[in-house]
Amino acid sequence: MCGRRARQREAHSLRGKRPDEKVERVIRARMEVGDDRVTDLHLWQVGPGHCAVLLSVVSDKPKPPAVYKRRLAGLKGLSHVTVEVETCPH
Repeated sequence: MCGRRARQREAHSLRGKRPDEKVERVIRARMEVGDDRVTDLHLWQVGPGHCAVLLSVVSDKPKPPAVYKRRLAGLKGLSHVTVEVETCPH
């Protein structure tokens, strides 16, 4: 399984204001399904009550970015989502 090799996990706040860590945990839980693994995650506050996330997913069976974005639908305060998807390099 590729996910074990791709466990580099980072979260950065680009504006100095760290969003709630619970939001990061929820994002990871929703994204890491089956062989899908988050290899990079940047979460930052872009305004009062609004966050943006940029994340990279690696998978043995990658799906289109829209599939991963839908996993985050309804997450309160998440206003902008960018997803990069890569096939696991075996």
